Amino acid sequence: MRKQTGSWNIGLWLSLGLMLWPRIASSQLDSLVDVFPLAEGNRWTYGWYAFAAPKNGVATVDTGTAEYVVYRSIATADSIRWFLWQRRTLRHGPPG
Repeated sequence: MRKQTGSWNIGLWLSLGLMLWPRIASSQLDSLVDVFPLAEGNRWTYGWYAFAAPKNGVATVDTGTAEYVVYRSIATADSIRWFLWQRRTLRHGPPG
């Protein structure tokens, strides 16, 4: 009686390939541009202004800023932990 090992070998290689595929096709290997490029020392500041039409004769304005700074990172085997500092300011009141 002869053993048939051909189909077993294909199944084994297919199984190994499927298990290793996430490591080979990592999402870290893309060519997309980062909106927030993470690196220690990078910072972003955003500001906004919103005017609300008068209600009962009183208009309001919201203004503010948000600032973010990457101050530390810790690399592990499969990821990086990023530490950000943030400061937000908000002003709500009448125009002027």
